[in-house]
Amino acid sequence: MAGIFWLGAREAALGPAWLVGVSLASVGTLAHDVGASAWLAAASTPLVWAGPGQLIFFASLGAHAAPLAILTATTLAAVRFVPMVASLLPRIRTPRSGLVAQLVASHFIAVTVWVETMRRAPALPAESRMGYMFGFATSCMAISTATTLAGFWLVGLSPGPVAAALLFISPIYFVVSLARGARETMDWAALWLGLILAPTFQSLIGGGLDLLVTGTTAGVGAYALRRWRQGRGCRRDREPSPRVQRSCGGAVRRDAGVAGAPNILFRILGVFLSRGLDEGSEAFAFVRAVASALLAGVVGKLLAAPPGALAQLGASTRVVCFLLSLAAFFAFRRSLLAALAVGEAALICAFWL
Repeated sequence: MAGIFWLGAREAALGPAWLVGVSLASVGTLAHDVGASAWLAAASTPLVWAGPGQLIFFASLGAHAAPLAILTATTLAAVRFVPMVASLLPRIRTPRSGLVAQLVASHFIAVTVWVETMRRAPALPAESRMGYMFGFATSCMAISTATTLAGFWLVGLSPGPVAAALLFISPIYFVVSLARGARETMDWAALWLGLILAPTFQSLIGGGLDLLVTGTTAGVGAYALRRWRQGRGCRRDREPSPRVQRSCGGAVRRDAGVAGAPNILFRILGVFLSRGLDEGSEAFAFVRAVASALLAGVVGKLLAAPPGALAQLGASTRVVCFLLSLAAFFAFRRSLLAALAVGEAALICAFWL
């Protein structure tokens, strides 16, 4: 068992773990810019283990949102773990896998771990799959915790262009992740509506409630579009097969708990619903739309009114750099690396022009 654990850890460390780590370095950067502590930033990675949830959490802290609003926002983003856990556990557990082992395993499941384990597990003996997942996920989590803390400290020591580039990783990474996971028109509508409506509601509402209003409004609109298309007889897109997807990834306890509790609870729920869960239900479609719109809204807010060094560039410049990264993403066969490279290069060049 130890051998298969280290096999998973080694394969993660050869690439996927570092890509996840780079994205979570930007979470540390955001935590620094909104005034959170270094230890809260670092603790959020192993406790929450969900980049979108961490991003929403720190963005909400920066907006001085009420704890209930933060809890609601992170809860909406965490619901996606139910189908992820419920679909992965049947593939990696054996009759000897006890409930405790499955509950522990559920906490390690995140997007990159889910994608890579679903893809690699069929080639492994059934009794080795759980150990492989633990090794793969532990490597990702350890590296990401270190990079989250590194991102926090580096932004304070780096010159303006570098600090802005670190913070700019988050908008690119999470929107590209949403785009890679888009299954149907509803997902694309939630993404674009969230991006577009976030700056509007921020100026009209503010007070930390604008993010919830953005996610709800854009999510309801995207879901309504889905139902309208169904009424016209449009076929729903099939969900991409996990095997063909590719992944490129005191006060501290109380605050991190607000972000971590929903993720833990929904992962546990996924364990108990892992038999017979219908991921195609309308309820999950609606929640997926709201959660996607919520994350897109966070990105929209970061682009419209970013904290720290990123604010040194004009809004139009930030948007152009962001759109260039999306263009590279689509031009290079949905490549996350291409999107990051082009977006970061454009941003740094903008500082010198």
